[in-house]
Amino acid sequence: MNNFWDELKRRNVIRETLGYLAVAWVLLQVADIVLEAFDAPDWISQTLIIILAAGLPIWVLVSWAYKITLKGFEKVSASGEDTPSRASRRNLLIMFAFAVVAAVVLVFAFKGIGFNLRKNAVYRVAVLPLRDISQEKDNATFCYGLSSSIHSKISGVKNLETLAFNSSNHFMDSNKRTREIAEELKADYVLEGEVIRFEDNPNLMLISVNLVDEDERVIWSERYEETAENHGKITETVSKEVVEQLDVRISKEETGYIEKTGTDNLKAWEEFIKGKRIVEEDHWLPAYQQAADHFKEAIRLDPFYAEAYAYLAYCQEYEYVHTWENKELLDQAYKNGEKALRLDSTSVRAHNFFGNYYHFPGKNQAIKKSEYHYQKALSIEPNDLLTNWDYAWTLSASWPQDLNKALKLINQAREIAPYSNKVQWLRPRILFRFKDPDLIEELTKEEILLGADTTGLWYLHRKGDIEAFRRGNMRRKLEMFLKASEIDTLNNWLYSSIAIMYDEFYNDDQKMVEYLEKAYKIDKGHLFHLLSALNEAGLFKRSLELMQTPEFRYGRNRFHRSLRWFFYHYYQNSYETALNIVQDSIGNTAEGRYMKCLALAGLGRVDEVHDILDNFWGEGELIRIPELVTMYAVLGQRDSMYHYLNHPEAYLRLNSRSMLDPYRTEPRYREWLRKNYLPQPEETPPVLNN
Repeated sequence: MNNFWDELKRRNVIRETLGYLAVAWVLLQVADIVLEAFDAPDWISQTLIIILAAGLPIWVLVSWAYKITLKGFEKVSASGEDTPSRASRRNLLIMFAFAVVAAVVLVFAFKGIGFNLRKNAVYRVAVLPLRDISQEKDNATFCYGLSSSIHSKISGVKNLETLAFNSSNHFMDSNKRTREIAEELKADYVLEGEVIRFEDNPNLMLISVNLVDEDERVIWSERYEETAENHGKITETVSKEVVEQLDVRISKEETGYIEKTGTDNLKAWEEFIKGKRIVEEDHWLPAYQQAADHFKEAIRLDPFYAEAYAYLAYCQEYEYVHTWENKELLDQAYKNGEKALRLDSTSVRAHNFFGNYYHFPGKNQAIKKSEYHYQKALSIEPNDLLTNWDYAWTLSASWPQDLNKALKLINQAREIAPYSNKVQWLRPRILFRFKDPDLIEELTKEEILLGADTTGLWYLHRKGDIEAFRRGNMRRKLEMFLKASEIDTLNNWLYSSIAIMYDEFYNDDQKMVEYLEKAYKIDKGHLFHLLSALNEAGLFKRSLELMQTPEFRYGRNRFHRSLRWFFYHYYQNSYETALNIVQDSIGNTAEGRYMKCLALAGLGRVDEVHDILDNFWGEGELIRIPELVTMYAVLGQRDSMYHYLNHPEAYLRLNSRSMLDPYRTEPRYREWLRKNYLPQPEETPPVLNN
């Protein structure tokens, strides 16, 4: 053995090997910094380690045979002789074997010593709302805010697939065990905890947090005693600890996302959390208007609060799209979105807002900007529910349409938010656009497993759609509803559905009125729908009779009553009276602009109609797609009419509008009917066999 050791020293193998290891270690340290700066994938660092480890045995062989000098490589003789001896060859094999073993060991050693490599696995994590066990009424917002903020921070880590917070929130008051919640959400880990507020010092909080795996084993547990003002510090600390405990790889950008601060103003933060909670849990206009008030207050308290500006822009855009009344509101939203990105370029909600904004009708030239902002938002927070939902909606309901990508996005949204009403509403809508009976059948089975009723109108509609798509004609669906009405003779919604189908499929105003009259006799709530049908069918005497009833005079609101009066006069060619109703009662709404165009066209004031339509392109004074189709039909501009008739949002019910009567037998219109499985004009509708 001494001879072997002496031989190694004589050939400088030990010195050269130690030098190789030192250089390799330095290279790995430099590479660690450089690769992290460029957010390089794991395989690059792993490949470098393998190359350096594999090079060790080769280097040993080289250093055994050659002496490295300033002049280059000089061959070393075996024991000073001209030919290698048997002992020398044996020593070489021993040294090579040791080098191979050392290389294998170093692959694992470098993982801990040289590179800070973490697991590349993706874990599903559910963040449950922290339980308030202090019984303080004012503590609910703080608890929700902490949980929501932790969720947002770890959502920015690519290897953590965080379930949408409103899905975890579904279990807020549940008595289910953690194991059951994890199983139901298909989560690998659950972050849970509780908050206690001290009575003698209400500003002081005791916060306990546990990270539990699917088998209810506690992976990590910690307690923090902090003041409410330090909410940002708490959420950052907990988020970093979750990443550390799960040993997932995290980039410099992801670390920065966790460390970014929102506001140090506790009151502003609480107002923001109140608004954010509304947006996360509700999806209707009054709720978003209420949330906007909270964001405005948060901004008043902290004028540099980026996320408050972003969420305010998001709410204002939502309000504009659902009322289309005040373009100044959209301008304000744009300014707030810009302010949010100036303050924080990684604001997911701000990028989400601009994705929506640039995809408005009339902004087709900005589609690339819309795509950029959606993708930027998802690159920062891949599991953000709102961005996935909005992007899916946009791709399914506007140009350019991409149903496959929309379905992928909404399926991703369903994975992270299985209990979201938004997802449960949009996913069927996207699937229906494929017009694939097998997809609809699978969807129906899924909904039945979730508890959907198979005895009501919903199931009848599903069966009817499946049959219609299989046969390539909507006639079969109407036949199924007519047959059902022979058995269920007191179902007013069944009669209403039949009326709509006669109108949509066959443009049959008389049958529509007949079945809406049946529905109205059972439930007076169908009055306004019946009035629309009567006016379109030209049954003005009956319409006027019903508009004298208390149900009409005190029903709905002034806007809906004015709509009926408008069409009562419009269909009688009283265009001046109809125009006065628009100007006096309906105002600058989407419907108001549309009806103003109808009345102006009837009066022959076509230039004014074109001014409104031109403004649609220039300033975003929007008219909905179905209204655009109708207006171009009234103006006789066929190319524009057919262009928009093929828009994803040109609803089937367009076929019921009398303004399209002159075009029904044209080849392009017939093709549109075929594409949407609607009957051709000469086809007679089915009727009950009395």
